[in-house]
Amino acid sequence: MARGVRPQRSGGRVEGAERLPLSALLEQLQVDPGQGLAAHEVRRRLQAHGPNELPQPPRVSVLTLAGQQVASTMTLILLGAAVLSFAVGEWLDGWSILAILLVNVTLGVVQEYRAERAMEAISRMEAPVATVVRDGSLRKVAARELVVGDILVLQPGERVAADARLVEAFALRAEESALTGESHSVWKAAEPAPAPEQISPVDCPHMVYLGTTITSGTGKAVVVRTGQQTQLGDIARLVAQRPSGQTPLQQSLEHLGRVLVAISGAAVAAVFAVGILRGQPWMHMLLVSVSLAVAAIPEGLPAAVTVALAVGVQRLGRRRAIVRRLSAVETLGCTSVICSDKTGTLTRNEMTVQQVWTFWGTARAEGEGFRPAGRLHLAADGGPAAQQAWQLLFQCVALASRGDVQPDRRGRWQAVGDPTEAALACLARKAGMAPAELTRGLELRAEAPFDPARRRMSVAWAQPGQAAARVVAKGA
Repeated sequence: MARGVRPQRSGGRVEGAERLPLSALLEQLQVDPGQGLAAHEVRRRLQAHGPNELPQPPRVSVLTLAGQQVASTMTLILLGAAVLSFAVGEWLDGWSILAILLVNVTLGVVQEYRAERAMEAISRMEAPVATVVRDGSLRKVAARELVVGDILVLQPGERVAADARLVEAFALRAEESALTGESHSVWKAAEPAPAPEQISPVDCPHMVYLGTTITSGTGKAVVVRTGQQTQLGDIARLVAQRPSGQTPLQQSLEHLGRVLVAISGAAVAAVFAVGILRGQPWMHMLLVSVSLAVAAIPEGLPAAVTVALAVGVQRLGRRRAIVRRLSAVETLGCTSVICSDKTGTLTRNEMTVQQVWTFWGTARAEGEGFRPAGRLHLAADGGPAAQQAWQLLFQCVALASRGDVQPDRRGRWQAVGDPTEAALACLARKAGMAPAELTRGLELRAEAPFDPARRRMSVAWAQPGQAAARVVAKGA
Protein backbone atom coordinates (compact mmCIF):
# COMPACT_ATOMS: atom_id res chain seq x y z
CA MET A 1 0.00 0.00 0.00
CA ALA A 2 1.27 3.50 -0.85
CA ARG A 3 2.60 5.42 2.14
CA GLY A 4 0.28 8.14 3.51
CA VAL A 5 -2.89 6.51 2.15
CA ARG A 6 -5.45 5.64 4.80
CA PRO A 7 -7.09 2.23 4.32
CA GLN A 8 -10.84 2.86 4.30
CA ARG A 9 -13.66 1.05 2.58
CA SER A 10 -15.34 4.43 1.92
CA GLY A 11 -12.59 5.47 -0.50
CA GLY A 12 -8.89 6.27 -0.50
CA ARG A 13 -7.31 9.56 0.46
CA VAL A 14 -3.83 11.10 0.46
CA GLU A 15 -3.40 13.47 3.38
CA GLY A 16 -2.24 16.92 2.33
CA ALA A 17 -2.25 16.11 -1.38
CA GLU A 18 -2.88 19.79 -2.27
CA ARG A 19 0.18 20.99 -0.33
CA LEU A 20 2.78 18.38 -1.29
CA PRO A 21 5.29 19.05 -4.09
CA LEU A 22 4.22 17.09 -7.14
CA SER A 23 7.39 14.99 -7.20
CA ALA A 24 6.92 14.05 -3.54
CA LEU A 25 3.27 13.17 -4.15
CA LEU A 26 4.11 10.89 -7.08
CA GLU A 27 6.85 9.22 -5.07
CA GLN A 28 4.48 8.69 -2.15
CA LEU A 29 1.91 7.13 -4.46
CA GLN A 30 4.58 5.04 -6.19
CA VAL A 31 3.36 5.89 -9.67
CA ASP A 32 4.99 7.05 -12.92
CA PRO A 33 2.70 9.46 -14.87
CA GLY A 34 3.82 7.93 -18.16
CA GLN A 35 3.20 4.32 -17.12
CA GLY A 36 0.42 4.54 -14.55
CA LEU A 37 -0.37 1.78 -12.10
CA ALA A 38 0.01 -1.90 -12.81
CA ALA A 39 -3.12 -4.05 -12.93
CA HIS A 40 -2.21 -6.07 -9.81
CA GLU A 41 -1.57 -2.85 -7.85
CA VAL A 42 -4.98 -1.47 -8.92
CA ARG A 43 -6.69 -4.63 -7.65
CA ARG A 44 -4.86 -4.41 -4.33
CA ARG A 45 -5.73 -0.75 -3.76
CA LEU A 46 -9.33 -1.30 -4.82
CA GLN A 47 -9.64 -4.11 -2.30
CA ALA A 48 -8.07 -1.98 0.43
CA HIS A 49 -9.99 1.28 -0.11
CA GLY A 50 -13.24 0.19 -1.72
CA PRO A 51 -14.88 1.41 -4.94
CA ASN A 52 -14.83 5.00 -6.10
CA GLU A 53 -18.51 5.81 -5.55
CA LEU A 54 -20.56 7.98 -3.26
CA PRO A 55 -22.52 6.20 -0.52
CA GLN A 56 -26.00 5.31 -1.68
CA PRO A 57 -28.78 6.76 0.48
CA PRO A 58 -30.88 4.11 2.19
CA ARG A 59 -33.98 3.27 0.18
CA VAL A 60 -37.15 4.37 1.92
CA SER A 61 -39.86 1.73 1.86
CA VAL A 62 -43.51 2.40 1.12
CA LEU A 63 -44.40 1.35 4.68
CA THR A 64 -41.98 3.91 6.11
CA LEU A 65 -43.46 6.67 3.96
CA ALA A 66 -46.97 5.62 5.02
CA GLY A 67 -45.93 5.70 8.66
CA GLN A 68 -44.57 9.23 8.22
CA GLN A 69 -47.92 10.33 6.74
CA VAL A 70 -49.93 8.76 9.57
CA ALA A 71 -47.68 10.19 12.31
CA SER A 72 -49.05 13.75 12.04
CA THR A 73 -51.28 15.06 14.81
CA MET A 74 -54.26 15.74 12.53
CA THR A 75 -54.14 12.24 11.08
CA LEU A 76 -54.00 10.66 14.53
CA ILE A 77 -56.95 12.78 15.62
CA LEU A 78 -58.94 11.59 12.61
CA LEU A 79 -58.04 7.99 13.40
CA GLY A 80 -59.30 8.54 16.92
CA ALA A 81 -62.49 10.06 15.55
CA ALA A 82 -63.02 7.02 13.31
CA VAL A 83 -62.55 4.66 16.25
CA LEU A 84 -65.03 6.64 18.34
CA SER A 85 -67.52 6.62 15.45
CA PHE A 86 -67.35 2.85 15.23
CA ALA A 87 -67.61 2.62 19.03
CA VAL A 88 -70.90 4.52 19.14
CA GLY A 89 -72.34 2.76 16.10
CA GLU A 90 -71.86 5.60 13.58
CA TRP A 91 -70.59 3.28 10.88
CA LEU A 92 -71.13 5.69 8.01
CA ASP A 93 -69.12 8.43 9.69
CA GLY A 94 -66.36 5.98 10.62
CA TRP A 95 -65.95 4.62 7.11
CA SER A 96 -66.12 8.12 5.64
CA ILE A 97 -63.30 9.29 7.88
CA LEU A 98 -61.19 6.23 7.02
CA ALA A 99 -61.77 6.81 3.29
CA ILE A 100 -60.59 10.41 3.62
CA LEU A 101 -57.53 9.24 5.54
CA LEU A 102 -56.77 6.62 2.88
CA VAL A 103 -56.90 9.21 0.09
CA ASN A 104 -54.74 11.60 2.10
CA VAL A 105 -52.07 9.03 2.94
CA THR A 106 -52.06 7.58 -0.60
CA LEU A 107 -51.47 10.98 -2.19
CA GLY A 108 -48.61 11.72 0.17
CA VAL A 109 -46.98 8.30 -0.20
CA VAL A 110 -47.19 8.28 -4.01
CA GLN A 111 -45.67 11.75 -4.33
CA GLU A 112 -42.85 11.20 -1.86
CA TYR A 113 -42.05 7.73 -3.23
CA ARG A 114 -41.66 9.19 -6.73
CA ALA A 115 -39.51 12.00 -5.34
CA GLU A 116 -37.27 9.56 -3.44
CA ARG A 117 -36.66 7.62 -6.64
CA ALA A 118 -35.89 10.83 -8.50
CA MET A 119 -33.44 11.93 -5.80
CA GLU A 120 -31.40 8.81 -6.48
CA ALA A 121 -30.26 10.64 -9.62
CA ILE A 122 -27.81 12.51 -7.37
CA SER A 123 -25.59 9.45 -7.37
CA ARG A 124 -25.34 9.72 -11.16
CA MET A 125 -23.23 12.87 -10.79
CA GLU A 126 -20.26 10.52 -10.81
CA ALA A 127 -18.72 9.88 -14.21
CA PRO A 128 -19.67 6.43 -15.59
CA VAL A 129 -16.28 5.89 -17.29
CA ALA A 130 -12.83 7.43 -17.12
CA THR A 131 -9.74 7.41 -19.34
CA VAL A 132 -6.64 6.32 -17.42
CA VAL A 133 -3.05 5.31 -18.03
CA ARG A 134 -2.37 1.78 -16.77
CA ASP A 135 0.55 -0.45 -17.63
CA GLY A 136 1.79 2.22 -20.02
CA SER A 137 -1.35 2.36 -22.20
CA LEU A 138 -4.61 4.31 -22.33
CA ARG A 139 -7.68 2.49 -21.10
CA LYS A 140 -11.36 3.22 -20.56
CA VAL A 141 -12.44 1.94 -17.15
CA ALA A 142 -15.55 2.24 -15.00
CA ALA A 143 -15.31 5.25 -12.70
CA ARG A 144 -16.04 3.10 -9.64
CA GLU A 145 -12.83 1.13 -10.35
CA LEU A 146 -10.53 4.15 -9.97
CA VAL A 147 -8.03 4.02 -7.11
CA VAL A 148 -5.69 6.50 -5.49
CA GLY A 149 -2.61 6.80 -7.70
CA ASP A 150 -4.42 6.29 -11.02
CA ILE A 151 -3.39 8.68 -13.82
CA LEU A 152 -6.48 10.37 -15.29
CA VAL A 153 -6.46 11.69 -18.86
CA LEU A 154 -8.66 14.80 -19.07
CA GLN A 155 -10.49 15.77 -22.27
CA PRO A 156 -13.05 18.52 -23.08
CA GLY A 157 -16.64 17.60 -22.23
CA GLU A 158 -15.66 14.81 -19.82
CA ARG A 159 -16.75 14.71 -16.21
CA VAL A 160 -13.94 14.32 -13.69
CA ALA A 161 -14.23 10.91 -12.02
CA ALA A 162 -12.32 11.59 -8.77
CA ASP A 163 -10.41 14.30 -6.92
CA ALA A 164 -7.01 14.52 -8.60
CA ARG A 165 -3.80 16.59 -8.64
CA LEU A 166 -2.79 17.90 -12.06
CA VAL A 167 0.41 16.52 -13.51
CA GLU A 168 0.18 18.46 -16.78
CA ALA A 169 -2.34 20.87 -18.25
CA PHE A 170 -2.70 22.55 -21.64
CA ALA A 171 -5.22 25.42 -21.82
CA LEU A 172 -7.28 23.47 -19.27
CA ARG A 173 -10.53 24.90 -17.92
CA ALA A 174 -13.07 23.24 -15.64
CA GLU A 175 -16.64 24.09 -14.61
CA GLU A 176 -16.95 23.67 -10.81
CA SER A 177 -20.43 25.01 -10.02
CA ALA A 178 -21.29 21.79 -8.14
CA LEU A 179 -18.71 22.80 -5.50
CA THR A 180 -18.41 26.59 -5.64
CA GLY A 181 -21.69 27.82 -7.15
CA GLU A 182 -19.75 29.68 -9.86
CA SER A 183 -21.30 29.03 -13.26
CA HIS A 184 -18.26 30.08 -15.29
CA SER A 185 -15.29 27.80 -15.89
CA VAL A 186 -11.94 28.35 -14.18
CA TRP A 187 -8.37 27.99 -15.40
CA LYS A 188 -6.37 24.98 -14.27
CA ALA A 189 -2.60 24.59 -14.28
CA ALA A 190 -0.08 22.06 -12.99
CA GLU A 191 1.65 24.65 -10.84
CA PRO A 192 3.35 24.40 -7.43
CA ALA A 193 1.14 23.89 -4.40
CA PRO A 194 -0.13 27.09 -2.71
CA ALA A 195 0.39 27.98 0.93
CA PRO A 196 -1.62 25.88 3.45
CA GLU A 197 -3.87 28.80 4.38
CA GLN A 198 -5.01 29.10 0.74
CA ILE A 199 -6.18 25.52 0.37
CA SER A 200 -9.79 25.44 -0.84
CA PRO A 201 -11.52 24.39 -4.08
CA VAL A 202 -11.49 28.02 -5.23
CA ASP A 203 -7.78 28.50 -4.53
CA CYS A 204 -6.47 25.21 -5.93
CA PRO A 205 -5.91 25.66 -9.69
CA HIS A 206 -3.71 22.56 -9.61
CA MET A 207 -6.62 20.30 -8.52
CA VAL A 208 -9.67 18.88 -10.32
CA TYR A 209 -12.63 17.46 -8.44
CA LEU A 210 -15.21 14.70 -8.74
CA GLY A 211 -18.44 15.87 -10.36
CA THR A 212 -16.88 18.84 -12.18
CA THR A 213 -16.61 19.04 -15.97
CA ILE A 214 -13.66 19.81 -18.25
CA THR A 215 -14.83 22.56 -20.61
CA SER A 216 -11.67 23.05 -22.69
CA GLY A 217 -8.05 21.99 -22.94
CA THR A 218 -6.38 18.71 -22.04
CA GLY A 219 -4.32 17.39 -19.17
CA LYS A 220 -3.26 14.55 -16.90
CA ALA A 221 -3.91 14.22 -13.18
CA VAL A 222 -3.09 11.74 -10.45
CA VAL A 223 -6.02 10.60 -8.31
CA VAL A 224 -5.61 11.60 -4.64
CA ARG A 225 -9.13 11.04 -3.24
CA THR A 226 -11.89 8.62 -4.19
CA GLY A 227 -15.42 7.84 -3.06
CA GLN A 228 -16.67 9.45 0.12
CA GLN A 229 -13.26 11.07 0.75
CA THR A 230 -13.76 13.50 -2.16
CA GLN A 231 -15.10 17.04 -1.93
CA LEU A 232 -18.41 15.89 -3.42
CA GLY A 233 -18.47 13.07 -0.88
CA ASP A 234 -18.16 15.62 1.94
CA ILE A 235 -21.15 17.52 0.52
CA ALA A 236 -23.20 14.32 0.26
CA ARG A 237 -22.37 13.44 3.87
CA LEU A 238 -23.37 16.90 5.13
CA VAL A 239 -26.67 16.73 3.24
CA ALA A 240 -27.41 13.29 4.69
CA GLN A 241 -26.68 14.48 8.25
CA ARG A 242 -28.91 17.54 8.03
CA PRO A 243 -31.95 17.10 10.29
CA SER A 244 -35.35 17.73 8.75
CA GLY A 245 -37.54 20.29 10.45
CA GLN A 246 -41.19 21.19 10.17
CA THR A 247 -42.53 23.72 7.69
CA PRO A 248 -44.79 26.59 8.84
CA LEU A 249 -47.82 24.70 7.49
CA GLN A 250 -46.94 21.57 9.43
CA GLN A 251 -46.42 23.62 12.58
CA SER A 252 -49.79 25.32 12.07
CA LEU A 253 -51.58 21.99 11.56
CA GLU A 254 -49.90 20.51 14.64
CA HIS A 255 -50.99 23.55 16.68
CA LEU A 256 -54.52 23.33 15.26
CA GLY A 257 -54.70 19.66 16.18
CA ARG A 258 -53.70 20.33 19.79
CA VAL A 259 -56.20 23.19 20.06
CA LEU A 260 -59.00 21.02 18.64
CA VAL A 261 -58.21 18.23 21.09
CA ALA A 262 -58.23 20.65 24.01
CA ILE A 263 -61.45 22.43 22.98
CA SER A 264 -63.37 19.29 22.00
CA GLY A 265 -62.20 17.52 25.15
CA ALA A 266 -63.40 20.39 27.33
CA ALA A 267 -66.72 20.58 25.43
CA VAL A 268 -67.29 16.82 25.70
CA ALA A 269 -66.55 16.86 29.43
CA ALA A 270 -68.85 19.85 29.96
CA VAL A 271 -71.76 18.32 27.98
CA PHE A 272 -71.36 15.00 29.74
CA ALA A 273 -71.24 16.64 33.18
CA VAL A 274 -74.29 18.86 32.51
CA GLY A 275 -76.29 15.90 31.23
CA ILE A 276 -75.49 13.78 34.27
CA LEU A 277 -76.37 16.66 36.62
CA ARG A 278 -79.75 16.98 34.86
CA GLY A 279 -80.46 13.33 35.45
CA GLN A 280 -79.83 11.97 31.94
CA PRO A 281 -78.65 8.34 31.61
CA TRP A 282 -74.88 8.17 31.51
CA MET A 283 -74.80 5.90 28.46
CA HIS A 284 -76.97 8.32 26.51
CA MET A 285 -74.77 11.26 27.52
CA LEU A 286 -71.63 9.30 26.57
CA LEU A 287 -72.99 8.71 23.06
CA VAL A 288 -73.98 12.37 22.74
CA SER A 289 -70.55 13.53 23.94
CA VAL A 290 -68.66 11.21 21.59
CA SER A 291 -70.83 12.30 18.64
CA LEU A 292 -70.07 15.92 19.50
CA ALA A 293 -66.34 15.17 19.59
CA VAL A 294 -66.45 13.48 16.18
CA ALA A 295 -68.45 16.37 14.69
CA ALA A 296 -65.87 18.88 15.93
CA ILE A 297 -63.07 17.28 13.91
CA PRO A 298 -62.61 18.79 10.39
CA GLU A 299 -62.23 15.51 8.48
CA GLY A 300 -61.72 17.17 5.10
CA LEU A 301 -58.95 19.54 6.16
CA PRO A 302 -55.92 17.19 5.79
CA ALA A 303 -57.19 15.88 2.44
CA ALA A 304 -57.78 19.41 1.16
CA VAL A 305 -54.28 20.48 2.21
CA THR A 306 -52.70 17.39 0.58
CA VAL A 307 -54.56 17.90 -2.69
CA ALA A 308 -53.54 21.57 -2.83
CA LEU A 309 -49.87 20.67 -2.24
CA ALA A 310 -50.03 17.86 -4.82
CA VAL A 311 -51.26 20.33 -7.44
CA GLY A 312 -48.29 22.58 -6.60
CA VAL A 313 -45.92 19.62 -6.99
CA GLN A 314 -47.33 18.83 -10.43
CA ARG A 315 -46.89 22.42 -11.57
CA LEU A 316 -43.28 22.44 -10.38
CA GLY A 317 -42.71 19.08 -12.05
CA ARG A 318 -43.73 20.52 -15.40
CA ARG A 319 -40.86 22.97 -14.91
CA ARG A 320 -38.37 20.14 -14.22
CA ALA A 321 -38.27 20.71 -10.44
CA ILE A 322 -38.18 17.75 -8.06
CA VAL A 323 -40.10 18.20 -4.78
CA ARG A 324 -39.07 15.61 -2.25
CA ARG A 325 -41.65 16.49 0.42
CA LEU A 326 -45.16 17.76 -0.21
CA SER A 327 -44.83 20.30 2.60
CA ALA A 328 -41.85 21.89 0.84
CA VAL A 329 -44.26 23.43 -1.69
CA GLU A 330 -45.80 25.53 1.08
CA THR A 331 -42.34 26.58 2.30
CA LEU A 332 -41.44 27.72 -1.20
CA GLY A 333 -44.72 29.61 -1.43
CA CYS A 334 -43.93 31.46 1.80
CA THR A 335 -40.58 32.68 0.41
CA SER A 336 -40.68 36.43 -0.13
CA VAL A 337 -36.97 37.24 -0.61
CA ILE A 338 -34.24 35.23 -2.38
CA CYS A 339 -30.66 36.44 -1.83
CA SER A 340 -28.14 35.42 -4.51
CA ASP A 341 -24.77 36.81 -5.51
CA LYS A 342 -24.55 35.10 -8.90
CA THR A 343 -26.90 35.25 -11.84
CA GLY A 344 -25.53 32.05 -13.35
CA THR A 345 -27.00 29.97 -10.54
CA LEU A 346 -30.48 31.28 -11.32
CA THR A 347 -30.35 30.88 -15.09
CA ARG A 348 -30.06 27.88 -17.41
CA ASN A 349 -26.43 28.81 -18.24
CA GLU A 350 -27.26 28.74 -21.96
CA MET A 351 -25.99 31.39 -24.33
CA THR A 352 -27.33 32.08 -27.80
CA VAL A 353 -25.97 34.31 -30.56
CA GLN A 354 -28.94 36.44 -31.63
CA GLN A 355 -27.39 39.16 -33.76
CA VAL A 356 -24.20 39.68 -35.80
CA TRP A 357 -22.92 43.10 -36.90
CA THR A 358 -20.41 43.41 -39.75
CA PHE A 359 -19.17 46.07 -42.16
CA TRP A 360 -21.34 44.60 -44.92
CA GLY A 361 -24.57 44.27 -42.93
CA THR A 362 -26.39 42.72 -40.00
CA ALA A 363 -27.61 39.17 -39.40
CA ARG A 364 -30.27 37.99 -36.97
CA ALA A 365 -30.47 34.39 -35.69
CA GLU A 366 -33.67 32.74 -34.47
CA GLY A 367 -33.87 30.06 -31.79
CA GLU A 368 -33.01 29.71 -28.12
CA GLY A 369 -30.51 27.74 -26.09
CA PHE A 370 -28.06 25.33 -27.70
CA ARG A 371 -30.55 23.80 -30.14
CA PRO A 372 -29.24 24.56 -33.67
CA ALA A 373 -32.72 25.26 -35.02
CA GLY A 374 -33.90 28.57 -36.40
CA ARG A 375 -33.44 30.66 -39.50
CA LEU A 376 -30.62 33.09 -40.21
CA HIS A 377 -31.83 36.41 -41.58
CA LEU A 378 -28.93 38.01 -43.47
CA ALA A 379 -28.76 41.58 -44.73
CA ALA A 380 -30.31 41.74 -48.17
CA ASP A 381 -27.94 44.38 -49.58
CA GLY A 382 -24.36 43.78 -50.60
CA GLY A 383 -24.79 41.38 -53.48
CA PRO A 384 -22.72 38.22 -54.11
CA ALA A 385 -19.65 39.66 -52.41
CA ALA A 386 -21.55 40.12 -49.14
CA GLN A 387 -23.03 36.61 -49.37
CA GLN A 388 -19.53 35.20 -49.87
CA ALA A 389 -18.31 37.21 -46.88
CA TRP A 390 -21.11 35.80 -44.72
CA GLN A 391 -20.17 32.26 -45.70
CA LEU A 392 -16.53 32.93 -44.90
CA LEU A 393 -17.46 34.44 -41.53
CA PHE A 394 -19.57 31.45 -40.45
CA GLN A 395 -16.85 29.10 -41.67
CA CYS A 396 -14.31 30.89 -39.51
CA VAL A 397 -16.70 30.78 -36.55
CA ALA A 398 -16.92 27.00 -36.89
CA LEU A 399 -13.17 26.49 -37.35
CA ALA A 400 -12.20 28.74 -34.44
CA SER A 401 -14.66 27.22 -31.95
CA ARG A 402 -13.24 24.34 -29.95
CA GLY A 403 -16.68 23.61 -28.45
CA ASP A 404 -19.80 22.18 -30.04
CA VAL A 405 -23.40 21.21 -29.30
CA GLN A 406 -24.96 17.77 -29.36
CA PRO A 407 -28.24 16.14 -28.24
CA ASP A 408 -28.39 14.01 -25.12
CA ARG A 409 -30.37 10.79 -24.74
CA ARG A 410 -33.59 12.76 -24.25
CA GLY A 411 -33.00 14.81 -27.39
CA ARG A 412 -32.13 18.01 -25.52
CA TRP A 413 -29.19 19.86 -27.06
CA GLN A 414 -26.30 20.55 -24.68
CA ALA A 415 -22.95 22.31 -24.82
CA VAL A 416 -19.79 20.28 -25.33
CA GLY A 417 -16.91 22.31 -23.95
CA ASP A 418 -17.06 25.98 -23.00
CA PRO A 419 -20.62 27.45 -23.27
CA THR A 420 -19.38 30.49 -25.20
CA GLU A 421 -17.62 28.27 -27.73
CA ALA A 422 -20.73 26.10 -27.96
CA ALA A 423 -22.91 29.17 -28.68
CA LEU A 424 -20.67 30.09 -31.61
CA ALA A 425 -20.71 26.50 -32.89
CA CYS A 426 -24.51 26.57 -32.67
CA LEU A 427 -24.55 29.71 -34.83
CA ALA A 428 -22.33 28.00 -37.40
CA ARG A 429 -24.64 24.98 -37.43
CA LYS A 430 -27.60 27.25 -38.15
CA ALA A 431 -25.64 28.45 -41.18
CA GLY A 432 -25.20 24.82 -42.26
CA MET A 433 -21.57 24.51 -41.14
CA ALA A 434 -21.07 21.93 -38.39
CA PRO A 435 -17.55 22.18 -36.88
CA ALA A 436 -17.05 18.41 -37.00
CA GLU A 437 -17.84 18.31 -40.72
CA LEU A 438 -15.59 21.27 -41.61
CA THR A 439 -12.61 19.86 -39.73
CA ARG A 440 -13.01 16.31 -41.07
CA GLY A 441 -9.85 15.49 -42.98
CA LEU A 442 -7.93 18.48 -41.59
CA GLU A 443 -5.00 18.48 -39.18
CA LEU A 444 -4.80 20.83 -36.23
CA ARG A 445 -1.24 22.14 -36.59
CA ALA A 446 -1.29 24.63 -33.70
CA GLU A 447 -3.60 26.24 -31.17
CA ALA A 448 -3.06 29.35 -29.05
CA PRO A 449 -5.83 29.51 -26.41
CA PHE A 450 -7.39 32.78 -25.33
CA ASP A 451 -5.41 34.64 -22.68
CA PRO A 452 -5.65 38.17 -21.23
CA ALA A 453 -2.41 39.27 -22.93
CA ARG A 454 -3.31 38.32 -26.53
CA ARG A 455 -7.07 38.76 -26.02
CA ARG A 456 -7.82 36.23 -28.73
CA MET A 457 -7.49 32.56 -29.57
CA SER A 458 -5.95 31.22 -32.79
CA VAL A 459 -5.97 27.83 -34.48
CA ALA A 460 -4.07 26.60 -37.53
CA TRP A 461 -5.71 23.98 -39.78
CA ALA A 462 -3.98 22.29 -42.71
CA GLN A 463 -4.54 19.55 -45.23
CA PRO A 464 -2.53 16.40 -44.45
CA GLY A 465 0.84 16.48 -46.15
CA GLN A 466 0.72 20.20 -46.98
CA ALA A 467 3.10 22.70 -45.45
CA ALA A 468 0.77 25.69 -45.66
CA ALA A 469 -1.84 26.09 -42.92
CA ARG A 470 -4.92 28.25 -42.57
CA VAL A 471 -4.93 30.35 -39.40
CA VAL A 472 -8.28 31.39 -37.94
CA ALA A 473 -8.53 33.72 -34.96
CA LYS A 474 -11.33 35.19 -32.86
CA GLY A 475 -11.26 37.72 -30.05
CA ALA A 476 -10.27 41.37 -29.72
